[in-house]
Amino acid sequence: MQINEEGKLADWNLIVQGNISLLWIQECLKPENQNKKVNELLREFLKKNENINLLNPSVLLMASYLLFVYTKEKDFNDGDYSFVDISKFNVIASRKRRPDGNYICRRVRNALAHSRVHIDESLQITFEDSKPDGTDYFKCVISCVDFGNFINNFMFTLKDSYFSNRV
Repeated sequence: MQINEEGKLADWNLIVQGNISLLWIQECLKPENQNKKVNELLREFLKKNENINLLNPSVLLMASYLLFVYTKEKDFNDGDYSFVDISKFNVIASRKRRPDGNYICRRVRNALAHSRVHIDESLQITFEDSKPDGTDYFKCVISCVDFGNFINNFMFTLKDSYFSNRV
């Protein structure tokens, strides 16, 4: 998502795609669809929602928002993310010479929280972050596929850690 010059959200397409993806889940749970085969139900749904892929970049943004932004910033920043594989992130601008997992996760979180995220036609995601005065600029790029893998690995590692500490 990106904010345009007037300060308005510029990419409504992502929002519409995300909503349609959630509607698919709702469609699957309807009692009248319980005896339908998945491919039949999917065919009907896609016919009503042309030109949409159910697994699209908006789903990735929803997952990343839940992972990075839902947590209070202070709580997120207190976490240790040294375990994450950041090798697929192409860091274009950073004040840190060798950004680590903690740094990249914090800057990606800020970019998401302030809607400084752009997904281009080749499905490359750009995250940008800076201080309010424009200093301390950060920019990185990663493919949607690689970011999806990053999100999954991140979530599963946190989940395993969370549940291993519970009785």
